[in-house]
Amino acid sequence: MTSSFGTLAIIVSAAASTNVNAFSPRMRRGLSRHRRPIAMVLPSPSMAIDAYKSALIAAPLVTNCATAAGLSVVSDAIAQRVEGKKSPVQKQYSVSRSAWMSVWGFLISGLLCSYWFKLLNSIFPPEGLTLAGALKKVFVNQLIMSPGLNGLFFAFTTFTRPDIASSESSRRAFLGRKLKQDLLPTIKKSCVYWGTIQLFNFLVVPQQYTLLFTNIGFLLWTIYLSLVGFRKA
Repeated sequence: MTSSFGTLAIIVSAAASTNVNAFSPRMRRGLSRHRRPIAMVLPSPSMAIDAYKSALIAAPLVTNCATAAGLSVVSDAIAQRVEGKKSPVQKQYSVSRSAWMSVWGFLISGLLCSYWFKLLNSIFPPEGLTLAGALKKVFVNQLIMSPGLNGLFFAFTTFTRPDIASSESSRRAFLGRKLKQDLLPTIKKSCVYWGTIQLFNFLVVPQQYTLLFTNIGFLLWTIYLSLVGFRKA
């Protein structure tokens, strides 16, 4: 065993002291490629941000929809983890639930909200928007989207979740109880949360990043919404 360690030490020492120039040019090129630092291979955060900005310019609608879908999956995964910790029984991660959440994110948080903000910007142009104008914009946004999106989300989860009897009458009855129990409290929380988020969004955030900022807000909100939407009525 001792002789083996001694031999290994001699080999390492010889390798460390070897002059690279002693190899042929082809071997030196191969060694130089393998000695490149990892940082040159992996993309830096700034490169990823620049690529995302380019995607927003080249294909803003698709990029925002894909972003919303991805964030919805992340939010639901966090919500499922929270549910698992609260539950006395071990719960398995539901892939189908997160898949449906990605559909919600793509179609509603991404696609629908994109067109909604275009309409909202045509009514309240971002250029020269005053505090009073921003407050009116937030009011209109909350008046329509808070009951609309939250109610739609409860309907979406009711008709896509597998733990309810599949008959249409059973799902309608569940949805009725769900709306009666959870819609009004959710709207109240939504007005406080989104009122603050969107006031900052309309006044400070550049127009091309308005929907992206909203999607980031959805990341936190959808965790809460997923917890409420998938609990029993």
